[in-house]
Amino acid sequence: MKSDKSDYVELRCRSAFSFLEAASNPEDLVARAAELDYPALALADCGGLYGTPRFHQAARDAGLRALVGAELRIAREAPDPHDPGAAASDALLLLVETPRGYRNLSRLITCGHARGGKEAAIATWEELEAHAGDLTALARGDAALAPALLDRARAHPNVTMLENHCAVDLITAGKLGRSGEDRALGAYVLDAETGERKWKGGRYNYGSLLLVQGHLLVLSEEGELVLVEATPDAYREIGRVQILNDKTWNNHVLVGGILFARNHREMVCYDLRSGAARR
Repeated sequence: MKSDKSDYVELRCRSAFSFLEAASNPEDLVARAAELDYPALALADCGGLYGTPRFHQAARDAGLRALVGAELRIAREAPDPHDPGAAASDALLLLVETPRGYRNLSRLITCGHARGGKEAAIATWEELEAHAGDLTALARGDAALAPALLDRARAHPNVTMLENHCAVDLITAGKLGRSGEDRALGAYVLDAETGERKWKGGRYNYGSLLLVQGHLLVLSEEGELVLVEATPDAYREIGRVQILNDKTWNNHVLVGGILFARNHREMVCYDLRSGAARR
């Protein structure tokens, strides 16, 4: 049975074309996304667009919006031409915004393969900057991107960065909800069109959040589960409860009213369906 229309879109999805990194065929990923009633799905395999034709066709048949991308290795310094694969590098996930972005991503992949071959494809930051038009780069706190390179990417007029630190972004009614941007912030809401911050509140450190029936379900770094109204008007906390002990940096999951959460020490499951509310 299908769930209500989901607000969630997976942007970091790999297929079996990412050798030793994933096992599902593009058609299987699309079928599962359709089963979960996702409005869209992104496929970003490692170092290439190998699964894109099958992914795009399957998504079109299923009525899903296909978001195309790839994860590339970007060298921190000029690679040794005799051994480019040994260069220190960062993994950067790039998503296509337009046909021009697709052409730019294809050129970047070609540059990487020309330098290191299929197995050790690696591009440079100069090449990324030259072909950054109509691409969105996704950076996450656990990807170990060098601070100097992040600063360089932020400063470049053609590079759009979506950054998180063990956290997530949610968009609803044209507003962007975010948690864990830095340790001084809890959750905050931006107008997705203007960038204006509508409010900030709470203190969740490196927490994560879910959008559930008009509410934000926040799991803080300290293991507290917090219920907040998902409104751009003001920060309104409804309640909180401690569900995990010790540092909690893992995202929580809600499936059919059942909440799953874990950290490095324990995993818990709560039944949050109406009238149940039990562990």
